[in-house]
Amino acid sequence: MTSKATVKEQICGVEVRSEIESYTTDGKCRVKLVSSCSKVSPFAEKLEKLELDRLQVYNLGLYDLWLVARSCGLKPYCPIPTAIINAIWLENGMIAESLASRSITKMFLDPSDKTKTRIKIEQPLCGYIAFVKANSISPQKIEITIVTPCAKVRRYLKREVEIKPFRSFEDCERVFKQAKNITPTCFIPVAVSIAFALETQVIKIEEVKKPILEVSFSRA
Repeated sequence: MTSKATVKEQICGVEVRSEIESYTTDGKCRVKLVSSCSKVSPFAEKLEKLELDRLQVYNLGLYDLWLVARSCGLKPYCPIPTAIINAIWLENGMIAESLASRSITKMFLDPSDKTKTRIKIEQPLCGYIAFVKANSISPQKIEITIVTPCAKVRRYLKREVEIKPFRSFEDCERVFKQAKNITPTCFIPVAVSIAFALETQVIKIEEVKKPILEVSFSRA
């Protein structure tokens, strides 16, 4: 059996599509990545060498995978590492197949407030809808807030995000590191980076009526 995560996003273009496959051979979990984004090619090559036993799967955190992605030149707003963890969890029975097959994670940009960036995150795998807001308080300082009913995110991540303004993507990496205390399949950490990138105009969403990001799952 193979577990698949299909990622559609307009973070690095009008519509970028990536296919992530997680499968098990000889007791090891492996990952294959194919993407229309040329920037992820070095990362895809490294993933082909990745072999995880059951304990490594259980202990794999977003920050661990992000360090590999960063070494390949990817930016913190890339959703691929988080989607990979979701595929790995599905392959190892840590996400119910029945739930994953009918769940699509989505992010939307709310263009109604021109003075700040506001992202809505729908995460049906955990049953939550969350919001990440980014507001420029000066050219070098971005204030970010998280609104979510998730107790773990409020306890372990919200304070880390909101304790001081963001000045660079190094602050986004700090969020990834702090995310070890929440479920690693959560898309809120990468949503923080996306919000920061949008507010600082590093990236731009061309079609605001369409989702910024869609992640769907399947088993074959």
